Amino acid sequence: MVDFIKMKIFSEKSKTTPLGEIYVNWEECIAYPLQYLSHKAFLFPLRTSGNEKSNKLYLKIRWIPKSQFNKLTNFSNIDEKSRKNKISDNPNDYINGSLKVLLLRGKGLGKDADIDPYCIIKIQHEGMEKFDFSTKSKSKTQNPEYLENFHSTIKFFKDGPKPPLTIIVKDKNFGRDSLIGQALIDLQIAIDTPGQWSIDNYFPLQDDKQQPMGEIYVQANFVPDGMEDKNVKPVDKDGKASLADDDSINGTLIIRVIHAKELKAADGSTSDPYCTINLPDSTELKTSTINKTVNPIWNEKFEHKIKIPLEKMKPIKFVLKDSDFLKDDMLGMVDVDWAICVQKPGIWAINEIFKITGTPDDMGKLSSLGYVYIQMKFLGRDQDDDHKMPPMLENLAEIMAKKAGVWKGMLRVFLISAKDLLVMDSKTSDPKVIFKVAGGKQMESAVIKETVNPVWNKIYDIPVNMARNVIFLDKNMFLVELFIHYLICRLYNQ
Repeated sequence: MVDFIKMKIFSEKSKTTPLGEIYVNWEECIAYPLQYLSHKAFLFPLRTSGNEKSNKLYLKIRWIPKSQFNKLTNFSNIDEKSRKNKISDNPNDYINGSLKVLLLRGKGLGKDADIDPYCIIKIQHEGMEKFDFSTKSKSKTQNPEYLENFHSTIKFFKDGPKPPLTIIVKDKNFGRDSLIGQALIDLQIAIDTPGQWSIDNYFPLQDDKQQPMGEIYVQANFVPDGMEDKNVKPVDKDGKASLADDDSINGTLIIRVIHAKELKAADGSTSDPYCTINLPDSTELKTSTINKTVNPIWNEKFEHKIKIPLEKMKPIKFVLKDSDFLKDDMLGMVDVDWAICVQKPGIWAINEIFKITGTPDDMGKLSSLGYVYIQMKFLGRDQDDDHKMPPMLENLAEIMAKKAGVWKGMLRVFLISAKDLLVMDSKTSDPKVIFKVAGGKQMESAVIKETVNPVWNKIYDIPVNMARNVIFLDKNMFLVELFIHYLICRLYNQ
């Protein structure tokens, strides 16, 4: 923790007997390097006989990291913008990494049993990634069980003390939340022993009058950039329920199916591919169908909450199929081992282009069944998503554009009506129109019930991304053409 600066005030006449003394907390200087604590007044009582009134001493204090002290020669010329926004351009001046904080519980909080306490966890530091989180409030208790975890990237100056982790506990009220107390936790031990839950204790809370307000149990683990996170599990010193079940996988699986390329042509020279995702809990997810292409671009994201016993953790099967009028043909499959996602929660542990495999017959006939690009990460129970995207290994749309040029835009379809359709349900039909466009996602119109003369009067926008030289005839398209009385299409470039 940052120590107080002790200052004594002397008179010119008496240089041995102080008039008074003050203690200055310079923690704010550490939080805002190179900036002044501007014109702050500090009260001190005079130590002269018969004089009990307090006097003020005005000070301006700032902290300059060693790395900056050697570079800056005239600190008075540092403008306000550079103090706040450009403290250092040298990455070697910083410690970067990921900080994990577990807030387990509180004990004996406040003075009143009728409170709804919640915690704010933050670090205030100029130039650092934001670290500011809140727990859920617990109703009517002085001994709340939170069992919540938080993590974020952080950046510290290597020189000098580090700003503390601040835990602020408040009572949730209808009008205005009131402060119960706060605790300041020194992070230096976590930085000195990376990859371990070296901060693991109850920390005392104090209110704004420095009165004790109970304790809060906090664990913290710092993993610097460049160090492998072995995902060491914390141990609750009270022996209560853990944040993670050792015998199960419990959390949220996030999957992005980016694209596939060089797929098998199931319909002459092309296919209508889609991808199914078969999860270990028997759930099946499915992308949209991209028509008339062997290089589909999906860019689709799936989030699925999953809880399975550890022993039932199996590879996730991605199956690529060709959408057909009667029966969908198999284009190939990929089995993805996602154990690394569980071992490294919160990051895109899988960001890979996988080679597609198939039946022995397909593998014997074709030298390759193509490739599929998949990204995947796992969030543990109560773990927040930082919403950061992984770097793209390749951009298929750009590759296609460079090779042959593409139609990239929105196909706008004005679907008006149809007449004299076939009777399919005794005396009537329930017609709909399926739009199949080369390089576009397959779409369907609304169903018009019990009529052979439906009227839609609807506009449908179909995203299209296809090579400009594509020309195709679909043996099934005549069914749609017979149904449509009046159809206008127009391509809008994006």
